[in-house]
Amino acid sequence: MKRQLTVLVLLTVICSGYCASAARAKGANDAASASVPATLLVQKLQNLGRTKWFFAKDFVRVDLPIASMLYDSRTSKATFYSYKTRRFVESDVDSLIRQMKELRPRRTEQYGPWKKLGLKEKDGRKVVVYERAITKGAVNRPKHVTVNETLFASKDMILSANVVRLFNAVTGEEFGYGMPLHVERRAHSTVRKDLDKVPYIMLETVTMSKYTLQRSDMKVPAGFTRAESVNSILLEDTQGADGL
Repeated sequence: MKRQLTVLVLLTVICSGYCASAARAKGANDAASASVPATLLVQKLQNLGRTKWFFAKDFVRVDLPIASMLYDSRTSKATFYSYKTRRFVESDVDSLIRQMKELRPRRTEQYGPWKKLGLKEKDGRKVVVYERAITKGAVNRPKHVTVNETLFASKDMILSANVVRLFNAVTGEEFGYGMPLHVERRAHSTVRKDLDKVPYIMLETVTMSKYTLQRSDMKVPAGFTRAESVNSILLEDTQGADGL
């Protein structure tokens, strides 16, 4: 009996030491996972303004001038929230895409198919270049003028299908060929030979850098309340602005 008690005490001590070590290891892992490595792109979009894109493993965050958007590929959940109204919408990615498409103004322009022009280096980054013709503009133009749009897409930053659909819905730009780093338009004329010298910039990358994304950056801030739709958040935002 005495020997059994001695063995029991010994096992208890060993277990206590193991559990304490496991707890310390878990605490260290939790502390380490409090942040995740990411890539940060700061861009200027002609139709949205200054926008920040954060890319981490299985997670994307977008900071727009009017709101922020989160997407977790592990759950396929997408979230849209506004700091001004302190409200948020969380839904499956298809629902958010549908709402964003309904809100984004429809483009009246018509385009030809994208044509791949090849690989090149732009601003020190490897890109794949695509071009398409704008067959019908938003406004009438002289018959001697044609307009082409050129897309410089990152060779290395290939986006998942859901992220492509989500970004297309939010911006109206093309993300299916890789992350756009630069988009420009040039007009050509048989009458004015110098018309194509100055492009019209639709999207440009300001900076691209490594970034540490905190776990707090990957969720809705505390104190925000749930809204019924993206439209209700933006409508409240607009009404507030009108009241200033």
